[in-house]
Amino acid sequence: GNTPSMFFDCSDVPNGVAARIPLKMFVIDESGNYAYCDVDLILQDSPSNRACPDVVRNRTIAGNIVNEYNEGLMDVDVMMENMSIEDYLMNKTDESGDYAFANAELYDTYSILPTKDVDPLNGVSTLDLVMIQQHLLGMVDLDTPYKMIAADINNDNKVSAIDLIELRKLILGVQNDFKQNNSWRFIPTDYVFEEDGNPFDFVEDIMIKDNYLDLEDMNFTAVKTGDVNGTATANVRHKEVTNRSVDKYGFQASISYVKGATKITFSSNESDVLIGSQFTLDLGQRIELIDIVPQGIDVSPTHFGMQNLTQGQLTFSWDAPAGYAPQSEDLFTLTVKGKVDVTQLSMTSDITRAEAYTQDGEVLSADLVVMENEKEQGGFSLLQNAPNPFQQQSQISFFIPQEGQVSVSIYDLGGKEIFNNTAQYSRGLNAITVDRNDVPATGIYYYTVNYGDLNETKKMIIMD
Repeated sequence: GNTPSMFFDCSDVPNGVAARIPLKMFVIDESGNYAYCDVDLILQDSPSNRACPDVVRNRTIAGNIVNEYNEGLMDVDVMMENMSIEDYLMNKTDESGDYAFANAELYDTYSILPTKDVDPLNGVSTLDLVMIQQHLLGMVDLDTPYKMIAADINNDNKVSAIDLIELRKLILGVQNDFKQNNSWRFIPTDYVFEEDGNPFDFVEDIMIKDNYLDLEDMNFTAVKTGDVNGTATANVRHKEVTNRSVDKYGFQASISYVKGATKITFSSNESDVLIGSQFTLDLGQRIELIDIVPQGIDVSPTHFGMQNLTQGQLTFSWDAPAGYAPQSEDLFTLTVKGKVDVTQLSMTSDITRAEAYTQDGEVLSADLVVMENEKEQGGFSLLQNAPNPFQQQSQISFFIPQEGQVSVSIYDLGGKEIFNNTAQYSRGLNAITVDRNDVPATGIYYYTVNYGDLNETKKMIIMD
């Protein structure tokens, strides 16, 4: 602690070029009190005189690229550009996000620039759109600068309603990529944002001047454009962080025919409060959409992707930042030219993933029960349970023209009633779920639905 000076020679520089030597630097007063700090001394041979024989001529430049959740991002193209001779080398990150260049020339200046612009839908859904909208409305802030950067869809250095429009186009399949942005953005890990709420003035490369040391901490934080809830897959070991539930959210579609057209009215009997939903509707035939009529929810043509109507597919993305509970009411009605084959109508994830998002943050798979109404605007009808056969659960759906008491019974082959559910149901399409525990054994059963003086019976099969 009282050495006033130190002497170094070539033995302290094993590679003959430069060495990083850790030291403790002390400050001592007249009374003997002292304090110290740890420092690194960079001991460098003169590049002009070269007093020490060079053992190596190249240096290593390496680093790690991870997302905000410290998951390594694989398959990032990393360019090391030698600014001194205008040449470059390429490397690609492994599944841990690591990259390395082993042949950087001494004393040259380098730029390290990562890029990745594939799979723009990775981690992107209507839930992200809802979260961005909640931020814009002042309801829930995007609480890190990285989320703010992810929300800047059109790369204009701000988050605005334009970003919502651009993101919805991607979700609906109207466009296949970000028109003014890359799928991933990269910020040097040691970069300090001057203002978290306005983080857009950032650099995306690392400059290394007059390199003479091995540099193995040239690290970056990766941001997936559009993914503000952190669900993008970063590598093959990625773990899903979404609050995804095993439960499903059921929609119903009631079909009616009117003078050369088909009306498809969507509803739901679920009790969850939704903040958004999305799906692909497959009608199994080329279609011409005539009209969209909002009912319980406010929808317009901007909520639908119509680019695949010739293939019979229509995509849907709807958001309600403040939350919405369907409460058994009709949601919206689509009118399609001609008669739709009801057996071909289904909800899929072919283009836009079929999901519903609750106010509690759950991500539910969305499905659809279709009911054809041949009885001109209403009548009692019983649908086949779905799935059938089933192992764990199946749904029995029925349509009633007016609110009333409905009794659902299940009978074995001997006619013994083994299950009964009697309750008051609202007008329209309703459903109950039958659990495997509701019946004593596998086999064939019959179920009957009674509504007033009307009843219908169908067969169900339970398998191991």
